Amino acid sequence: MAEHLLERKRLSALYRPYRGQFVVAAVLMAIAALSHGVLVFVIEHVLDDVLIARDKDALTLIPWLLLGLYVIKGAASAGQAFLVHRIGFDVVRKLRSQVFAHLLSQDVTWHKKHPSAEQVSRLSNDITQVEGVAHAFSGLVEKPLTILVLLGSAMWIDWRLTMAALAVLPFIALVIMGFAARQRRTTQASLDSLAALNRGAQESLDGVAEIQIHGAQARRVADFDARNAYQQKLRLHEALARFIPGPVVEAFAALGLGLVIAYGGHRVVAGALEPGELMAFLVALGLLNVPFKGLAEVTVHLERARVGARAAFVVLDQKPMIRDGERALRRGPLAVELSAVSIDFGAGPIVSGVDLKVQPGERIALVGPSGVGKSSILALFPRFLSASRGEVKIGGASVDQYTLSTLREQIAWVGQDNVLFEGSVEENIRLGCPDASDEAVWDAARVAQAHGFISALPEGYQTPVGLRGSRLSGGQIQRICIARAILKQAPILLLDEATSALDRENEMALFRALDERRDGRVVLSVTHRLDSIRDASRILLLGEVGIVAMGSHEDLLADSALYRQMWGGR
Repeated sequence: MAEHLLERKRLSALYRPYRGQFVVAAVLMAIAALSHGVLVFVIEHVLDDVLIARDKDALTLIPWLLLGLYVIKGAASAGQAFLVHRIGFDVVRKLRSQVFAHLLSQDVTWHKKHPSAEQVSRLSNDITQVEGVAHAFSGLVEKPLTILVLLGSAMWIDWRLTMAALAVLPFIALVIMGFAARQRRTTQASLDSLAALNRGAQESLDGVAEIQIHGAQARRVADFDARNAYQQKLRLHEALARFIPGPVVEAFAALGLGLVIAYGGHRVVAGALEPGELMAFLVALGLLNVPFKGLAEVTVHLERARVGARAAFVVLDQKPMIRDGERALRRGPLAVELSAVSIDFGAGPIVSGVDLKVQPGERIALVGPSGVGKSSILALFPRFLSASRGEVKIGGASVDQYTLSTLREQIAWVGQDNVLFEGSVEENIRLGCPDASDEAVWDAARVAQAHGFISALPEGYQTPVGLRGSRLSGGQIQRICIARAILKQAPILLLDEATSALDRENEMALFRALDERRDGRVVLSVTHRLDSIRDASRILLLGEVGIVAMGSHEDLLADSALYRQMWGGR
């Protein structure tokens, strides 16, 4: 109960800035509601004072009166609907942007545990439900106002008939409340199921090559069909919870109408009630059906909004595991250091007791068998990972002391997964430096051995790269990512298999250019290619127990059996 109250309080807070607009919408709703009462009395007047009295002059005025009434009602209804929808859309937009920004602030390890397809589903589907509060406001204000106006009109005509009609009201209330809890359960299950469906679909699409080569299409399709069928089942249950209350409310309303016709007819026959009064009363009663059904929809909107908001609040309440420090890391030549560093993901250390000092201007190559933690060591410096033990220092202080923004400003990174975003080649190179000059962009591309092929593209640097670089080759994508890192001109450059898609000639040209422009820059590279490590200042050889050896290529060939096994015959 306390959790639900907190959710409602937080959900209400999203709409609090729009109180003034809600007041305007409520005034428009009141105008629309009053029009129903006017219509009831117009009908009574037409029957008793115009038709029976045969007043031809009054009869000619009726069409214009009704036209004016419905123009006013229509304008008020349309105005409040537009205003309320705009409020709902605006709240969803702001909340969606807030959640997206928070997702981008989560550390890399968190994203590896929470598939992006599930998060996109939350952004696109769950949060959209939050606009239901705005729709519910219409029901919570306009529908009760309409009911009060119509009941007041009915009481004015004949209070006895009104009491007879209200005999079914408790049953209608029970129906509305009974289906509210069912709606909440089915909505939550449906949205969770849709997120799981999207997660499985993205997993299959991302691994389509593996699925095809192993002939696993049928099994993956069967799994998708099962999830899809379950989603359909939940949506059907959700639809039933939404649509059943309406007909049930109508059935009870019909019962009340029948009682009124029977009782009111006897009163007309006895001369205690005018025919026009009975007809106007029946119109008022018939008009009550719509707002009562609208009240049943209010619970649907509110429950869906609460479920959607819960998904947003779960993300917003997730605190990043890697916290900001308080110091700003100033730009300039920076030494880096690892002191007794160990990395453990929970199944035993993959790196243990690593000590390393790198001075500005040095290029260090990290080599060794797969799985010994080379990439993980690089990830320590921008704090994509945290060391289980030991200390990581940049500029003489622990990286934990620096703000993440200033720390990462001093680091350029090219990882194993080369990522391009939809846009032009130039926009991708400028990702971290949007204000860089054209000359700086071209120079970075030249260092990355990319300027030649970019210039030959149909639109040069303005050529669209396509989704995830689909219009380019793997080597071209990699060189654009390298150009992006070089343009940043950061004092620390981390290259994690950054040249794996390059041919030998381009790779050697790249490292020659980097060596010529180091100018106090620390370069740490992970590679499985001999050509890219021969001229490194030092080579760090990692094995199963940590650092096995360190030195030049020639020194390690002479002193390390593991190194000779890896590179001796090349």
